[in-house]
Amino acid sequence: MPFRAIRLALDRFASLEGHRHAKYLCGLYGSHFIPSDALDLAEDGFRDTARQALSEARIEGDQEALLLHLMELWHLSLAVELRRQSRNKK
Repeated sequence: MPFRAIRLALDRFASLEGHRHAKYLCGLYGSHFIPSDALDLAEDGFRDTARQALSEARIEGDQEALLLHLMELWHLSLAVELRRQSRNKK
């Protein structure tokens, strides 16, 4: 698979996982207060999954930079979904 296709797939994966984690956390705690330790656990879990996905994709280059990029996408998607969930609950 070409490099660009792999990167796009990983980017999409990070975004979907951010949305999925947000929905799960809102289901557990509600959308207005999610404990920071729950957010930290979700972040750690995604970081581990992203590291594994990067190693399996065998993308050459700066793995830490790629991981940071995926983490940023995950955080952005998580924040967007949390805001959406919060607006829908009002």
